[in-house]
Amino acid sequence: MPTGRVEFLHVNQFTFSIDGVTENHVHKIDGLHQSVEVAEYRYGDRFERGLQAARLGPFDVTVTKDVSVTDEIYKWRDRIKKGFNERKTISIGLVDRSGKSMGEYQLYNCLPTSWSLGALNAGTSGHATETVIINVEKLIYKPA
Repeated sequence: MPTGRVEFLHVNQFTFSIDGVTENHVHKIDGLHQSVEVAEYRYGDRFERGLQAARLGPFDVTVTKDVSVTDEIYKWRDRIKKGFNERKTISIGLVDRSGKSMGEYQLYNCLPTSWSLGALNAGTSGHATETVIINVEKLIYKPA
């Protein structure tokens, strides 16, 4: 029975997959935004100029994850370094407290542009992390 309460999504509950392969141990995804370029136009012989939406601008997403035995990102980066133009689709799923899907962001024509390994420090006991910057051409939100 509905209680009328709104269930808010928490920022720590999400899934991350590349072409349907789930990447575990992703801690942070930053940079999800999409901008639209604006084009100026003139209608007929009018002096006034108007504005209209033009192209969607590409953007970069930063993904921070634990270094693990999952090698999907490594294989993808290696193919890019060898000259293959291999673009992939990334899915970022939003889930509620019970694990039920609440929606999904689909990122299309993605290409890894940068990779870095976090600091290695013998004085700490944390996990090694890696950061991947991925260029995205198109973003679509699909509600559950």
